[in-house]
Amino acid sequence: MRKEILSVTFDNLTMEQALDKAMDHINRGEKCRVVTPNAEIGLDCMKKEDLRALVNGSELVLPDGIGVIYASRILKRPIGQKVAGLPIMSGWEYRLVMMVVF
Repeated sequence: MRKEILSVTFDNLTMEQALDKAMDHINRGEKCRVVTPNAEIGLDCMKKEDLRALVNGSELVLPDGIGVIYASRILKRPIGQKVAGLPIMSGWEYRLVMMVVF
């Protein structure tokens, strides 16, 4: 389920759930745009409708930054954890290699 913070609708997923969701798209041969906005990008999305549409139209919108997590708590729409871009990319690389090897 998505939660709106700073005009961005974030997926409320753990790292493992995000990896599973992306892999489901890959296994079905579908494209999967993943964005990892931080608080500054959220503020830009509030001002720029085209950026907001691009971000919110992505298959996965993952919170990257403690500022988003704190904002979600202050707004009483808590998001469980930040899911940063680099670690999630490493997780996908591992899973893709495992698909090829096994």
